[in-house]
Formats: sequence, C-alpha cells, structure tokens
Amino acid sequence: MSFVVVAVVAALGEALSVGPSSSRRAHLVWSPGVAPKTVAAYTGLALVRHALPQVSTPAPAVALGFLSSSCCLLQLALNAASIGCAGFNVVLGPLRPFFLALTAHVHRRTSPGLALLAAAITFTPEALALLERTRRRRMGSASIVIDLPTMGCVACVDAVARAVRAVDGVASASIELFDDRKGGRAIIDTVHPSDFGSSSALGDQGKRTLRDVPAAVIAACEAAGFPGGRLLSTYSS
Repeated sequence: MSFVVVAVVAALGEALSVGPSSSRRAHLVWSPGVAPKTVAAYTGLALVRHALPQVSTPAPAVALGFLSSSCCLLQLALNAASIGCAGFNVVLGPLRPFFLALTAHVHRRTSPGLALLAAAITFTPEALALLERTRRRRMGSASIVIDLPTMGCVACVDAVARAVRAVDGVASASIELFDDRKGGRAIIDTVHPSDFGSSSALGDQGKRTLRDVPAAVIAACEAAGFPGGRLLSTYSS
C-alpha cells in the first residue's frame, strides 16, 4: 500500500468535510493532527526500512490492516451483535499514524493483492465516515439533541446512525464524536406531524407520537449496544 494512498484518502475526506471525521477522537486520516503524525512516522520508519519485515502471506496483511484501522471490522462485528463499543479506538486510535506509516512501508514491495487487502481493511473507518455522509440529509421540522456517552469510534457512529434512522418519526440524523472525551451526540430532525408514520390522521395523536421520539431513539441506541443516552435539548426549526 503506497503512502500516496493515505494522502489521497486524507485529501478526499478533507474536501468533503465529512461529519464525524472532524473529531480528533475519530482518528481518521483527515482528522486534526493525524496526517502530520503519519508523515513524521513514515519519515522515521524510512531510516530503518531495511529492517522492516516483508509481507508475503495474507495473515500479516490482515493483522496490519486491523491495527491500522483500530480494529474497526472487529468493532463492526460486535455492533452487529448489539454488544456496543469495546474501546479499540480509545487504545489504538492514538497509535494509528504509526500503524498507517508502518503498513505503507511494509507493503511497498508486496503483491498488489495483499496491498489491496491491507488497504481495504486499513481504510474501513474512512469508508464508514464517507458512507455516513451520504446518508445525512436535512428535512425535518424539529431537532432533538441526545447525548450518547458510550460511542468510541466511527464504527460506533455507524451503528448508532442506523439504529436512530430506523426509529419512526426520524427524518434525518447526524451523529458526532466529542473531541475531549469518549462519547458523542445525535442531532436528529423529526418529520412533520402530517408525514408521521403510515397513518393519515393528524392532530394530537401525531404530535404526541413525535414527543415520544427522544425516548424511542434512546431505547433504539440501547438495544444496539449503546446505553446511557439522555436528551440534551429539543427545538423547532
């Protein structure tokens, strides 16, 4: 995997201004500080590149890919089982620039197939962030902000986003990680009461159901493996 690929992915994410990637805690290649640290690590490893191992089998390529992605695929598997955040990104995220640089160096002379495999695993967090951007839209009549303290990485953002958007009454949702601590928030737009659910009835019943959306969102997040959610604010647009 060439170091050029890292630079291209970083530039792409920066140009698209991807939502959760703005957080330092996401540790994506375009998050603040990650690119310069990766360049520094790559430069440092170049001094000892002859001592670096060569990858010729899938096992080390997969292992390096997992480390370089902060075990994102493993977290996705846990999310699928509704287990929630295991904290991989809390430990491996700060080390990601080093592992990105190491992966780029090791795969300079490897086969294209192994390099592609490593790159696919390595950039799973970035792929999820880009996918999340395509899902975001703004069309609601009211907004809800919910604190979600148990998210830790982009895989968690993906799981929470899918759970939140499945709640009846949610028109759109933007899920963000905090910069200064673990966790994040969901900024949710609700549908207009006249478009709520499959019923054509309007009035008090629809309004009452929309008032239940925050509780339903918090319950959906808990069922997906992310407990502890709480309503921060609601406001009309």
